[in-house]
Amino acid sequence: MAKNNLFGFTFIEVVIAVAIIGILSTLGISSYVTFNQTKTLEHESYKMVEALELGKKRALSGEKICGTYAGTYTFDWTTTSYSLTPNGCSQLFSYLFPAAIQASSSGSVTFQPFGLGTGSSTCIMLHHEISDKCRKITLNTAGTVSEQKESDCSCP
Repeated sequence: MAKNNLFGFTFIEVVIAVAIIGILSTLGISSYVTFNQTKTLEHESYKMVEALELGKKRALSGEKICGTYAGTYTFDWTTTSYSLTPNGCSQLFSYLFPAAIQASSSGSVTFQPFGLGTGSSTCIMLHHEISDKCRKITLNTAGTVSEQKESDCSCP
């Protein structure tokens, strides 16, 4: 009598393996999407901090960049964009946030020349609408800019 040895997998084993791979893939994709949203928010907040630092450094230098330059730089922001303008000159640049990122409010801060600061402290909250995560950017009267992750999406 011949022995019938079959090698391979049964149908149920293949179905279980495919189901496990599908579940693990779903978990991996959702984790990647959350990670990507967090990194996008971090990147946008870092870009805004760099723009604020640029305004501070340019005002600190006191360099006259156009004939009617008043010596100050104004950083304006809305919920969807921000810009940097040397007062008395044309706008240096403007930037639009990606669709899911918004600032909590609109505002403006003016950097005084030669290190005289801003005259007021400011808080800007960036919010990622899909992930519901926030980054807080603060600017004190001396012109020092800081940025941090925030669980509460509101400025004090």
